[in-house]
Amino acid sequence: MGSQAGEVSGDWADYVASFNPEVTVSKHRTDLLIKKVCKYLDERPSKPRSPGFHVSQMYDYCPRQKVLMDRAPEGTHKPLWDPDAALHVTMDVGTAIHSWFQDEILGPAGLLLGKWAFQYTRDETWYRHGRKPDEEEGLWTYVEPSMRMAVEGVPDEDKWHLTGSCDGLLVTRKALEAKSCGPTAWPNLIKGYERLHLVEDWTTACGDSTINGKSVRLEDKYARGHAFQLKIYMEGIDPMESTGGELEEIESGVVFYIDKTTRAHKGAKGETGTGAPFQEFELKRDTACIDAAKDKIRATYEAEQDGESLPFGVCQSRTCWKAKDCPVANECFAASDGGPR
Repeated sequence: MGSQAGEVSGDWADYVASFNPEVTVSKHRTDLLIKKVCKYLDERPSKPRSPGFHVSQMYDYCPRQKVLMDRAPEGTHKPLWDPDAALHVTMDVGTAIHSWFQDEILGPAGLLLGKWAFQYTRDETWYRHGRKPDEEEGLWTYVEPSMRMAVEGVPDEDKWHLTGSCDGLLVTRKALEAKSCGPTAWPNLIKGYERLHLVEDWTTACGDSTINGKSVRLEDKYARGHAFQLKIYMEGIDPMESTGGELEEIESGVVFYIDKTTRAHKGAKGETGTGAPFQEFELKRDTACIDAAKDKIRATYEAEQDGESLPFGVCQSRTCWKAKDCPVANECFAASDGGPR
């Protein structure tokens, strides 16, 4: 049962009526708890990240943007990483889905290899390698395989390392990258993976307007970004160390998508025919992506040491989607070196 806007007092009704005075507002609807939750999320500090260049950020990492922002007076630009309440929720939901997939699905199914942890007491944790131990032995959680790699030509220091962790190693000798996605990404995945072969230079893959004369769409960033991550993990993770010697080599990789709404997949292109809210794509190993990530790190380091010149950027023109959202795009394209490429 609703009432016309104006009959309901309070912030919520005022807010709704401000942009649509004809809308009907339920007299039972409030935003009191929402405000408190959002305030907590906005003020909650992000979990500290280990030093280094994280694999998950390297696809659209731009050395030129980083250097220009670092050289600007303090407070000139808003930090690129400044999660609000909505982003905190997105990340927390994604983490929860990943844990469920690893600990409740792949582990008990005997498909996941690696390191498993059991919190025996507050001060004592047990570890085992291989497949997930039997549940009656306790609640075991998966420890994601990680990498930390020095980059040639750059000091062997944590802040210059390439670092990250993938979502698992499968008994089929494949690296796993699991992604939860919704209706925006879901229908674009197949086309995105079909166009991966068009990428000639992975240092510009997120900023291309065209490749070989063919238009590059913003939607391609999902497939490209996820493939970029997985291809680095396949080269950078030591399977012997991560599995206690049970897996000698990673042969290929799988990006596995979970429809977090459980509805986006229904009737959409990409429906597998199983009725399950999943899509998966297999990728072969190659070094193009890890080489591109290292090139970006080296370019950043060399510009930092130089103090004056600018490194390359990822955008080929002002029309690419990366440039449109860049806080230093004007300085980038107006620089005396002629631009980012």
